[in-house]
Amino acid sequence: MTQLTHQTTNLAFAEIEITSISAFTAVFINKMKSGKVLTDKGEIYKDSSIRQYKMFLDHLVEFETKHGKQFEFQEISYQFGKEFQIYLTEQNLTLNSISNILKKFKAIMAMAFRTGIAFWNGSGLKTPTEITTEVALSITEIRKMRSAPLSDSEAQILDVFIIQCFTGLRYDVLCKFLQNPFNYIQEHEEKNYIDIISDKTKEQSVIPLGDTVLKIIMDREGKFKIFSEEHTNRTIKIIAKK
Repeated sequence: MTQLTHQTTNLAFAEIEITSISAFTAVFINKMKSGKVLTDKGEIYKDSSIRQYKMFLDHLVEFETKHGKQFEFQEISYQFGKEFQIYLTEQNLTLNSISNILKKFKAIMAMAFRTGIAFWNGSGLKTPTEITTEVALSITEIRKMRSAPLSDSEAQILDVFIIQCFTGLRYDVLCKFLQNPFNYIQEHEEKNYIDIISDKTKEQSVIPLGDTVLKIIMDREGKFKIFSEEHTNRTIKIIAKK
């Protein structure tokens, strides 16, 4: 890997000199995990944000593998961004998933541009989104999904999906809740509630906790493996087909 002939201006990356976007992203993810880089608000990056950057890196590495090379920042332009978007579309991802990946791509390009490594900051590249179609699942349909032959990971993902169905929690808040659900369960007048504050919006949610959700939490002893939203949505489609 060739080295830069000038020093980067960002102290978070000053100890190493990198020229490829995948190497830069991998270093940035490690810095997020260790707390050596912070958000624009001066806060530690949340696990959900780190997972999204990791998802972007995984797709980027696959894109590089397809082309048989690591892409140097000097090669990356608006046209590269469009070709990467086409590649993502060919993977049958949802528009929202593509949008999230492209947002991380643009964020990495903006950081690399500020440090003087990149010559393009990601501007002009659109991040398409889709209008989510609201679909109502009946209790009978959910029971059918639970009765399908499932692997352990599919069963856990379905449980997480059911919790989201019954609570209406946004996925980032749901992930926070599932990291330690008993921390957010309160009892009032012999009824259980979820009382949680979103890290992203700082909004408080107080949601009645029904028997179905409580049973799932108790059966799993409050221990859940957190999967990416993209993987969860893909698995739910597989379960629905079963």
